[in-house]
Amino acid sequence: ATPVSVRELGSPVLEQLRPVQAPPPKPPTPPPPPPEEPPSPEEESSSSESDDDDRTTVRPQVDDPTTGRIIQYLTSDHRLWRYAPFNFEQYPGMRMNVPPDRIPWEIEYREYFAFDASDEVLVYPGPDAHDNPSVSVHSLPFNQYDSAHKLRRQSMMGRYRLDSNSGAPLNPMGRTGLKGKGLLPRWGPNNAAVVVMTRWNRAPSGAVIHRLGKPILQVVSLFRHKQFCLPWYLTDHQSHCDYDQCVAQFLKVFVSRRLKQLMQHRGARQEITAVQKGRAEQAIRHS
Repeated sequence: ATPVSVRELGSPVLEQLRPVQAPPPKPPTPPPPPPEEPPSPEEESSSSESDDDDRTTVRPQVDDPTTGRIIQYLTSDHRLWRYAPFNFEQYPGMRMNVPPDRIPWEIEYREYFAFDASDEVLVYPGPDAHDNPSVSVHSLPFNQYDSAHKLRRQSMMGRYRLDSNSGAPLNPMGRTGLKGKGLLPRWGPNNAAVVVMTRWNRAPSGAVIHRLGKPILQVVSLFRHKQFCLPWYLTDHQSHCDYDQCVAQFLKVFVSRRLKQLMQHRGARQEITAVQKGRAEQAIRHS
């Protein structure tokens, strides 16, 4: 008989008794790539080209997105301008600190020195959107309608004074520590329209929600650079304009058009209709 070791006899048995091993699990399916996030509003206030109607929007072409520029919108018989990137209009330079009792121009202040803020660092949508640096300030018709540029150079605060040396208009609010037009397109008044959209905070039943005994008012605002602010635009007014009527009219047209562009999905129709039925309560004149 051929000798057989115990190990050889037990091998088949061990193979039968050994538990069946499950196949290795399949590697997990990799998660889908995250959707591409839109550019941060910190970098660009409205970098999406598709949000604007090409027929009514003039957007200067720049190579660097951080370059300061003014974007123009056409609505009704007005032009609206906004700065890009957002808050680019904030002046970062130096200004003289004026004591409160020396702010009025009527008070003599021989030590007063104003820093010049007339650096041209903006890209404009066209030559008619600003006062060209080559234009003499003395040639501009202040305190009246400028027929050459088709805009009002009157202030809502009444007639303003002109500097006896430079001929530039003086701020009707007094000394500011700066001189020149800065980042504003025009010498003299630069009319601006601030969009204020409000509603009462309501419960699903329609009742106005109160807190500490007072109703809660909600307002549409922008959140930029870690702070809230109201959307606003520079604008021009024709000679026939009535501020109280035209401001409310062109803002309603502009806001309705922008809502239609931004809210194209089916569920937004009811909201857009509600906004179109809204009314402009008043146009508030502010210095």
